[in-house]
Amino acid sequence: MTMQTIQNTLPKQPFVALPGCLSNRNAAIEATIAELVRQFPAAFAGEPSQVRPLKVGVLRGIFSQSVISHRRIAAALRSYCNSVHYLRASTEGAIRVDLAGAPAGSVSAKEAEFAHRRLIAKRAAAGQPASEAFTNAPSPSRTAQARKENGRFNFAGTAVTAPQLGPRRLGLADLKRAAVARKASAG
Repeated sequence: MTMQTIQNTLPKQPFVALPGCLSNRNAAIEATIAELVRQFPAAFAGEPSQVRPLKVGVLRGIFSQSVISHRRIAAALRSYCNSVHYLRASTEGAIRVDLAGAPAGSVSAKEAEFAHRRLIAKRAAAGQPASEAFTNAPSPSRTAQARKENGRFNFAGTAVTAPQLGPRRLGLADLKRAAVARKASAG
């Protein structure tokens, strides 16, 4: 009996997401953000229009005041701070807030430029044109071109070259075809 015959006789089972898969991870991140909004309502906003830049180094404060695991907090904060709403709120001179909602510095020009570039890169990655809010920004076509050519972009404004890969490795299906061909030619 050939391998193909064996595979055809096995029942087809639907794909089931296992714990730790991307969909579960995103749900865990959303749940952690909701918990942070509940624990620190003055700093975190559930409503996108009310998102404000957070104090630099706020992660340490959250670690010390929350019982949520550090890994979950770090992932949630990374997602929150990379959201479009947070990046839009990070304009030059915008007031940063600490966990109590008190002013804790402001967004510098360099930080605002970084947030702006992130927004442009997100739009380019999504295939969306720059909106009228970004008309005086650096051209997103440079970002989009670098992403198309290299697959990656660092936000200092220079393209990062992707490593050159060697020849494609053989997959299981390739190995099975080779074994069948070898057996057919031998016998």
